[in-house]
Amino acid sequence: MSERDAVASTSTVAGDVGLTVEGSKEWSVASSHVGAELRVTLLEPFPPVDEPVPLLVLLEGAGLMLSAVEFVRRTRLLSVFTVPPVAVVAVTLQVDDIMEYLSARFRDLTPTVWEPPAEMIGWVPMNHGTGGGPRMLAAVVDEVLPSVRSRLAVDDSAIGVAGWSLGGMFAAWAWLERPDVFSRLLAVSPSVWWDDRALLSMPVAARPPGHKAFLAVGEHEEGPMDLMWPPMAQLSQEVHDKVAMVSDCMKLAEHLQTSGADVEAVVVPGEQHLTVWPAASARGLRHLYLA
Repeated sequence: MSERDAVASTSTVAGDVGLTVEGSKEWSVASSHVGAELRVTLLEPFPPVDEPVPLLVLLEGAGLMLSAVEFVRRTRLLSVFTVPPVAVVAVTLQVDDIMEYLSARFRDLTPTVWEPPAEMIGWVPMNHGTGGGPRMLAAVVDEVLPSVRSRLAVDDSAIGVAGWSLGGMFAAWAWLERPDVFSRLLAVSPSVWWDDRALLSMPVAARPPGHKAFLAVGEHEEGPMDLMWPPMAQLSQEVHDKVAMVSDCMKLAEHLQTSGADVEAVVVPGEQHLTVWPAASARGLRHLYLA
């Protein structure tokens, strides 16, 4: 395991160049569960606090972390520190080739082995198979979280898991699977359609007071595709209708509410699958940690 303090720089992860957040800590975890290197990036609260802090585990952090940590950092600073502190840890598979990364998503972020109809994901290779979610969850719980706790005092009663698309589906599944670890859930545009919507029939354990979930989906993730910006040329209207992202997100929220947790679900006006994350994650972080 190696670590370095991150500075304002660029680094290549999953085939794209992304900013490293200034003031963050970054290290790699050689995961025995996944059989691959995981890049872990931790942004601690600013200014530092003495007590254990809530922690959000953000999947696919290379593409999603900047907007999340900007919101957390900005609201805390501009509220003159009346907004509670939150730490964010981003976990990303260390892969240089973007197509390799996209293929690995279907292995690492799906909880069940399933072969989707070709028209649903025909533009994405699935060279690594599916159903590796349990191994990725074990990597997060057994390998990533201990490495974070060695660097930061974590409030174990307020650990959340967050993701978008396949990552949002994985996050919801992980929240259901490990209520002993995750008391918070942020699922944006979750791919509920996976495995014939198996997530909607997954058992829901009763949750104690303080457990929360936030789900969000873009208004244009269902309905006429000519309202989508930017256009998703690889997606047909037939498939767009079949995945039913908006309807399924609301059904998932109803399913999770049976736990007794404080569940909020929103449809974000004017947004689609590719654009919904910044607005949805900001609202979700407020609901889960800051309000």
